[in-house]
Amino acid sequence: MRSLVLLGITVTSMMIPSAKASICSNADSCLFTFDVHNNGPTTFGSGPYGTLSLTLNNVDHTILATIDLADGFGLINTGFPNGNGTTYAFGFNDNLGAADFNYGSYNPNTYGGGTTAAGAYQFDGFGDFDRAAAHTTLPNTGGANLVSFIITRTGGFNSVQNLVGANNNGLYFVADVFYNGTNTPGSCAADASCTGLIGVTGGGTATPEPISSALVGTGLISLFFIRRRAGKKA
Repeated sequence: MRSLVLLGITVTSMMIPSAKASICSNADSCLFTFDVHNNGPTTFGSGPYGTLSLTLNNVDHTILATIDLADGFGLINTGFPNGNGTTYAFGFNDNLGAADFNYGSYNPNTYGGGTTAAGAYQFDGFGDFDRAAAHTTLPNTGGANLVSFIITRTGGFNSVQNLVGANNNGLYFVADVFYNGTNTPGSCAADASCTGLIGVTGGGTATPEPISSALVGTGLISLFFIRRRAGKKA
């Protein structure tokens, strides 16, 4: 019986993706942490400042991006990318070259995006990023704490890894934010509506697909009843 239980645990464990994958290579769903701020006039302390999740839709081959910021932070546009003409609140690096991207289904709908061609979108202090999204004209205190949107491209995506590439400063994603919380992080005074940039420097955490989670649960339940039945026979 012990060997059977160990076999079941081994099988179910194999269904769970590695908790730490190298920048979530080939993952259908991945969570990243905003862990660094730029060295502008305002600093936000040590963070973390929120998360970014990327989820691949295997039916229409789009990617859902969800930015969930820490309490007191909001996603806002304060004039980046520099020199671009159109300003955005979010930037990332992709591995797809000049492929056409489009952004839509923003929630809340006070944000927008449209299409950005591959280029150099400069976010001050963090360098250039391949793409930009989340165009908004909201005032500094009007940015949302939770923002999601869908990214599409001609031919679709086959992995969230398509959107994960480091720039020359080793960053994968960047967000333009304000802070007007009640604490005093870094040099930002409480309720001061400080603005600045936050970025992602580390790898992401791969999350298991729902089907894998269901299989794991079913396997564990089955093992429970097998062991219970064996105990009754004894």
